[in-house]
Amino acid sequence: MATFDRFATNKRFVLNVKIESNYCKKTKKTVLLFTFSPKDFKHEVWETLDTIKLKNGICKN
Repeated sequence: MATFDRFATNKRFVLNVKIESNYCKKTKKTVLLFTFSPKDFKHEVWETLDTIKLKNGICKN
C-alpha cells in the first residue's frame, strides 16, 4: 500500500499489509485482522506479526 509519512519525513513509502478474514457463523459477521510493516515480507518482523491472533472466543460458532 503506497502511503505518505506526514509526521516525520513528508515522503511517500510502501506499507506491506496482510489481511486475515474470520467469519462468525453465529453473528453472521466477518472480523478482519490487519498487520502492517514497511519491511519486506521476508523480513523477520513478519515472523512476529504472524503470531498475532484474534482473541479466543471472539466468535463462538
